[in-house]
Amino acid sequence: MLNLSPAALAALRAYAFPGNVREPENIRRRALSFVNDGLIEVADLGLKWSGGSNVGRGAEVR
Repeated sequence: MLNLSPAALAALRAYAFPGNVREPENIRRRALSFVNDGLIEVADLGLKWSGGSNVGRGAEVR
């Protein structure tokens, strides 16, 4: 069973999803490919925040 960390859930709620309708599905697939311990973290989501910053592996949410 997979779960979202509280921080990942908050990031998804705050994210504007500026792309097309496929973007949420692509984010889900990306997260599934990176998760190791059954807990999806913010870094697993690879969200692209306004201003062009990409929140993925090794990046922080501000």
